[in-house]
Amino acid sequence: MIPGMYGIAAPYWKETAVTEFIGRGECLSKEVQLRVGMESIAFLISDILQKIQSLPDLRINRILASGGAARPPLLQFQADLLGAPVHHASISDATALGGAFLAGLSMGFWKDMKEIQSLIREEEIF
Repeated sequence: MIPGMYGIAAPYWKETAVTEFIGRGECLSKEVQLRVGMESIAFLISDILQKIQSLPDLRINRILASGGAARPPLLQFQADLLGAPVHHASISDATALGGAFLAGLSMGFWKDMKEIQSLIREEEIF
């Protein structure tokens, strides 16, 4: 499955891409479609992390997952694919909260990133 719901973002940047199932047989069951959808997310994240790790002087120390898709089957598959632990945050959707953290940090509400990091609790490690 190529996950192109809104195009493909990093690291490929193909705005016109559409979701496609390639190499499929007659009909995929809903379970198989869900599985390949989940795996396509993990493979895309893996590609992004590989690009980031190729940058000089940049190290990834921790992988923290959140959001609606961050469920145990995906997170375990992601950890297995990366060969690294994936930490699941206690926050169900961190996108809006991340924006609030950045705004609060820029306004001096929080003194630094360490203070913000202390607010995020992990539920599980995969």
